[in-house]
Amino acid sequence: MPAPKTPGNRIRDTSTPKSKSKPKPKPPTASRNTPKSSTASKPTTTTHQKILTTFALAFRTRFNAHLTPSIQTLKHHLYSRDFSAAFGDPAGLEAYSVRWSAGRAVAYGDVFREVRGYLSGIGDGDRDGGKGRRKVVCLGGGAGAEVVALALGALGGKDEEGWEWDIMVVDVAPWGSVLGKLETAMKASTSSSLVPPNSDFNADSIGTANRRLLDPARFKVIFQQRDILALSGPDLRDLCRDTQMVTLMFTLNEL
Repeated sequence: MPAPKTPGNRIRDTSTPKSKSKPKPKPPTASRNTPKSSTASKPTTTTHQKILTTFALAFRTRFNAHLTPSIQTLKHHLYSRDFSAAFGDPAGLEAYSVRWSAGRAVAYGDVFREVRGYLSGIGDGDRDGGKGRRKVVCLGGGAGAEVVALALGALGGKDEEGWEWDIMVVDVAPWGSVLGKLETAMKASTSSSLVPPNSDFNADSIGTANRRLLDPARFKVIFQQRDILALSGPDLRDLCRDTQMVTLMFTLNEL
């Protein structure tokens, strides 16, 4: 028999209450003191596609049945910390760039776009109407991710017109051929004959059909095969002299 409902012996209602619909929160209104995001710093699908297209065009002959085995061999050498074997084969270097550098370049491009403003007004811009040459040094950037990210993701905006860039890449492995193919792909016309077979890429979709992804006169890649850890202090200072930015993105990956 249930206990009577008395002030000293209350029965708690354990039934599930009917859910009440909560009003949807209103979107926050922009404050007058909130800085507006610059459209130049926002990554775009077109920029990402151009970066990926560069790798597809540069290494179009690598997209075959041998690519996966080459990547698996690379993974084995890298896991074993056998860097001489991993980076000693030219075919393996291209496979590495296809597998890892393409995706990294997309991410790096977004990062570099955020710091574009810091590069404005730096360099020898007092001559020739305020324009001139600028220099970026990429330490350990031989695989090409930083070069493509800088060229297509950060240094190609309208506010950079008139500037010419020297991108110096320093790496201990022989990445010269890889960087050369990437530079050629960025400066070449994106005609259908360069598109890899069985590719879904359509140059018209990003407005680059029969056009260059990059103005050849504005961007130059310089490669030096050197061990950065073996350089003396004076050599390192000479290497980075008159430089607007030094990148070491691969080192950050390892950390």
